Amino acid sequence: MQKFFMIIGKNKLNVYSTNGGQWDKQYFEGNPEFEYEVNNARHDIEKMFELLVSEYNLDSKAELEFSVLCNEDSVYNDVIERCMKEYICEKKELKQVLTELFQKLGRDEKIQIDNYGINFDGKHYMLKDGVITKGKFDLLGYTVSEDSIVKYIA
Repeated sequence: MQKFFMIIGKNKLNVYSTNGGQWDKQYFEGNPEFEYEVNNARHDIEKMFELLVSEYNLDSKAELEFSVLCNEDSVYNDVIERCMKEYICEKKELKQVLTELFQKLGRDEKIQIDNYGINFDGKHYMLKDGVITKGKFDLLGYTVSEDSIVKYIA
């Protein structure tokens, strides 16, 4: 079984493979993310499976297993979930992961996420009284990349 961690984005998937306890970004034909179209997702996901099977010299796509971080937009989650349902072993909701990230990043007082929040995937998130609120991107917020999410959470 080959395990992967995947972050569902808007028309892109960020995939990470495990390597000795660490997660390394998976490149697809030289690209750091796998692009897909919502209207053609099943075909695109099959292509991604073929690339991964070839890259890791697997017998079949049945050896693929994914932990998935869902997008804040359920449309993208639903499409990917329908295409990959038997390959997903674990799903994490974005708000759950952001709550954990707020706790971990909050240890460093210099970045002041309690005051300015976190930017991720073009949106701004604040944690107040245990509740995460979403708004427009804020220049003062601490911007977190997909790689940072994987480093802290996966």
